Amino acid sequence: MRVGISGELAIAVAIRPLEEMYREEFTSCIFSVMSVADEIDDMLLEKYGGIAKQRQPA
Repeated sequence: MRVGISGELAIAVAIRPLEEMYREEFTSCIFSVMSVADEIDDMLLEKYGGIAKQRQPA
């Protein structure tokens, strides 16, 4: 699982080769990413109150 920020977006990604994945694992990965994204969303809203700040380019 990887989490990152791109511009004003928070991105959560799970990467796994499809050849090695069973149907149940695919569903589990999707729900896992959704769960992490929801948790991070809640933390960001709590910390910043829903106010978007522009990030300065590195």
